[in-house]
Parts: sequence; structure tokens; C-alpha cells
Amino acid sequence: MPDRGAKLGPARTDALRVVHVEDCVDDAELVSLELLASGFVLDYLRVDDEAQLLAALASFGPTMVLSDFNLPGFCGARALELVREHGRGVPFVFFTGSVDSHLSEPGDRATPDAVVLKDDLRDLPSRLRQILAGVVAAA
Repeated sequence: MPDRGAKLGPARTDALRVVHVEDCVDDAELVSLELLASGFVLDYLRVDDEAQLLAALASFGPTMVLSDFNLPGFCGARALELVREHGRGVPFVFFTGSVDSHLSEPGDRATPDAVVLKDDLRDLPSRLRQILAGVVAAA
């Protein structure tokens, strides 16, 4: 079931709207706390399966998708495919403990905008800012 978290009051137009594909509630909470502590205004939704991700892409309007790579019953690579297919250009970041080595191989597979390991949580806010700055510059 999707978890709403880190929403402070009514939705704000300047909020970073994050869909986080994550099965571990504790990991999701650590991410939202780190982003809030780094100054992001955050509207946050955690999902953990394909149906929830598709619903979030359709109705939540994310500005960023974070995803674990290894999920029980769902795969980060599939999440990336869905975001590329249905996300209308929404940036995608793997935030994971480990990544499939085939992910970085050239070819026709979708590639994420960034990969940040869970051990490097403190690097996540700066990577998101870099990605968002690139999105704004490209617009």
C-alpha cells in the first residue's frame, strides 16, 4: 500500500514531488528525513509494486522517482522501464544497496539519471539538485 510521508501541510507548488519505489519503510523514512534536512520542500509517496507505481505516475505527478533495485516481487529495472514509458520525462534515480552490473552496459536498455548507493545517503540531495538543475536548463 502506498505511504504518504513528509508532506507538510497542503501541497505546495514548489515541493519536490518524490515517488520512492522502496519495500523498506525505514529506508524510505531515512531518505525523506535526509531530503528535508537538506532544505527540500517535499511531497513524498512510497510505493512497492508495479500497480502502485503506475497509479502514482498517473495521479501523483512526481517531479522525481527514486527506486531501490532489488525488491521482493518487483524489480528496479522494471520500475525504470515504467517511468521511461509513462513518466513523461520524469527523472529516475536508483537509490539502492546494490545494482545489477548489466545496468551500465551500453545498449537499448533504459538508463537511470543517476545511481546513488544507500551507503552514500548524504550524497543524495546534491545529486537530485544536479539532476533538477539539468531538467530546468533543458526546459
